[in-house]
Amino acid sequence: MALVTRSLPAADCRALLAFLADRIAELPPAQEEPLIAGVNAQLGVYGALLRHLSHGEVGARDAGFLDGIGLALRHVAVRWNGHPDFKEHWSPPRVPVEELLEHGDGAQHRASGRISGTSVPQRPSSGDRPGP
Repeated sequence: MALVTRSLPAADCRALLAFLADRIAELPPAQEEPLIAGVNAQLGVYGALLRHLSHGEVGARDAGFLDGIGLALRHVAVRWNGHPDFKEHWSPPRVPVEELLEHGDGAQHRASGRISGTSVPQRPSSGDRPGP
């Protein structure tokens, strides 16, 4: 089972995980560093889910979640794009903003003005605006 859009092959995912773990290990110790704690948590979740992916045990929703974490880790990896072990294809894809807004599971909720049970204010259409 392949991940949905913009993902890396499993071998590249594993190499990216190892690269990030090595870079984090090289950082000076910081007890309260949120980046390190957050990335370490993502590495753990991503590595655990990645093992199941190769066996076809990850459903479409989980694959999307895995793809999202992978994309976040690719953004983190760019911090070390000058490192000799960094692979340029690990850089996150550049996506036009319009594509991010028009596609995805949330598009239907945005169109209805409801996201997770919360009302989202809608811009008034040109006919709803008060006159000058």
